[in-house]
Amino acid sequence: MKEVKIKDITIRYDKEEIEEIINIVKNNYSVIYDCLPSKKIISLLETTDEDIEYVSDFDEFFTDIVIANFNYYEKEKKPLEDISTYLLLLINKLDKMDVSHFEIPASLPLDKLYFVMAKEYFKENGTINSLIEHLKNPINKEDVISWFTDKMRYPTYEYLLNEQVKCLESLDFEYLDNINDITERFFEQMVSDLKYNDLEKEEELPDISFEEISALFKEFLKVVKAPEEWLQLYQELKDNGFIYYNEPEEGKTSECYVDKDGHLKIMIYGKGLMAFKILCHEFGHYVSMYKGNKNIKPSISEFPSIFLEYLAIGFLKFKGYNDNILNNLEKRRMLNNFDIMCFTYPILNDIADLYKNKEDFISRKKAKAQKICEDIELKYKIDYPKELSYNPEETLNKEVDFATMLIIKNPTIILESYQYLLGTYLARETVIKFHEDASILNKVFEIINNLDNVNLKDIIEYLNLPDILKNSQFISKLA
Repeated sequence: MKEVKIKDITIRYDKEEIEEIINIVKNNYSVIYDCLPSKKIISLLETTDEDIEYVSDFDEFFTDIVIANFNYYEKEKKPLEDISTYLLLLINKLDKMDVSHFEIPASLPLDKLYFVMAKEYFKENGTINSLIEHLKNPINKEDVISWFTDKMRYPTYEYLLNEQVKCLESLDFEYLDNINDITERFFEQMVSDLKYNDLEKEEELPDISFEEISALFKEFLKVVKAPEEWLQLYQELKDNGFIYYNEPEEGKTSECYVDKDGHLKIMIYGKGLMAFKILCHEFGHYVSMYKGNKNIKPSISEFPSIFLEYLAIGFLKFKGYNDNILNNLEKRRMLNNFDIMCFTYPILNDIADLYKNKEDFISRKKAKAQKICEDIELKYKIDYPKELSYNPEETLNKEVDFATMLIIKNPTIILESYQYLLGTYLARETVIKFHEDASILNKVFEIINNLDNVNLKDIIEYLNLPDILKNSQFISKLA
């Protein structure tokens, strides 16, 4: 008797040529493993041991396994089964198995994942017999995966968008019907404001020490007549060593966070005036969080921080810093927004379109892509050579694939974009209002201190801002 081991499956044989059997077991390991008795042994030699699978005809044995699994997956198939399979395929590509954000199984072995895709493929493009033969020697796996990808690309994207809508609706008081108008205009304004080439030519920011930053921040709080408790809170933060200054580092983000012992701290990656501006931003989070507030709405969570940034730039102007320095600081705020929004604003637009009309979303998106292609050809009178032909469907597929992977990599990225979009709107509108009436500051400080008790609508009404819920024309002011 001879034995060969494939992971935890043992094959016992005598004189047979079993190379083909070994390859079939390797290609379908998990599918076969789950069908074996407890000892996980396939014996091609006769045996009476019930814990060993005696196989007199391996082709018949494998056929029975494939049919049993086919019937099982068909019988147990849930409404989101195909979407789950496609998501797991993408997650496996990322080597990332945290699927807690999605309604899909925690894991599925790759060969079982492929079995489910192949099952769907041969249901529409073959027979059960052709599925069996394919699984024995799956030389054209990429064709099956490509077919399954084309089938599931848009239903999966639509599913992810619906999940984002549910998230926003559950965390906030309501979603905005006109978010697509807002995002589009806001994005255009960011691009206009940034002027990358000018940014490189602007005056370098003064390099001031951490102690000078601290003194400047205290003066800032006094000049804007911030609540007295803010100065006390800052002093406690500083005295307790809960503010950390670090040199700028790629991939590192400043934050206000709660450590493992429950202490609220501020981590800053920046230097000089940039560190001062970051301190103002993170302190805006600190004063709205230090009471342990956990019910702050996403649409207003960034408002205090971004408003204090703008207020700080006005304070520096009052201190006599030149316009080049101030423009540099403000453009960096817009650059931060741009980094977040440049990849997500098309997704936000899709969410808005889906939110307003769930019927035929995919058809509308494809029609829109075709129209864009036609408009480009008409506007620029482009006659694409055959070898360089512009395929709107192919371009749209790439866009949807990119958006899908973006959400899978960071399921909270849309929420973050939503926060920064509306936080910046509120902050800039409030700054405009402040220039008209400086007394509004007391109301703003009151809102920041009670941020967990208000929502977007409350702030708009209390500060008498243009109503974003009814009118998206506010962007014209920013232009």
